[in-house]
Amino acid sequence: MLICLVGFMGSGKSYIGERLAKLMSYNFVDLDTYIADNEKLTINDIFQKEGENAFRSKENKYLKVLFNEKNTVIATGGGTPCFHNNMDLMCQNGITIYLYANNTILFSRLKKERMKRPLIANTTDKELFEIIETKVAERSPIYEQAEAIFEIKNLEDDKVIDDIYNFFTFYDS
Repeated sequence: MLICLVGFMGSGKSYIGERLAKLMSYNFVDLDTYIADNEKLTINDIFQKEGENAFRSKENKYLKVLFNEKNTVIATGGGTPCFHNNMDLMCQNGITIYLYANNTILFSRLKKERMKRPLIANTTDKELFEIIETKVAERSPIYEQAEAIFEIKNLEDDKVIDDIYNFFTFYDS
């Protein structure tokens, strides 16, 4: 089974995905890391040198490669589902899980790691919150096409990992 985690940046896809994969004895792939490793460039470098459109094309290409994997949890990028029909492709090739976090939780997490993320680097707190509000509103209808939605109430709370694991225990029966 292939599990694709979707949600806005900062929702905990990589953190949760890695732990969920370990709990399920699955492989774990962070799509951004996979792209960076294969391209031998950081995501920031790809954005700066080639632009967002080139990055989104690479994202689609490598996502399709990962559809051949079995027993794998993929943490996608926040924008992955929103380009190149990726959400439909993920739904057709695996189980999609939307990790929903409210804007306040996203802001508290993202303000600490802005410089690691090309779309929000160099923003003020006010600009960051406005970006979160706008982008989450735009992307939510796409994320909500996922097979299941789990709310992240506290990014340090591992209860959601157990909840997702239990979902798959029920799903397989």
